[in-house]
Amino acid sequence: MSPFRAAHASGETWRECVTQCAGRLGRPGGGLGFVYFTDALLPHAAAIVDSLRQSTGVADWVGTVGIGIIASGTEYLDQPALRCWAGCITSTRS
Repeated sequence: MSPFRAAHASGETWRECVTQCAGRLGRPGGGLGFVYFTDALLPHAAAIVDSLRQSTGVADWVGTVGIGIIASGTEYLDQPALRCWAGCITSTRS
């Protein structure tokens, strides 16, 4: 299984987008998450990240916002949409 999991979703509300993405990501636990969202969701950025933390167990998230996002061959423009990646990153140093 890949150490990274990915999901994307669109919906009427930020909660709907987060619920769909979190359901697809599962609980990778720990690690690092990347979240990209369309500008329609910008007013809810803090709530989106808080909800992703709680639902996935991934505490640390980084990301950005744009007028559109591309996810696995799907383009989202002028609509609420999220793209998330999450996974465990471990050091290989001895």
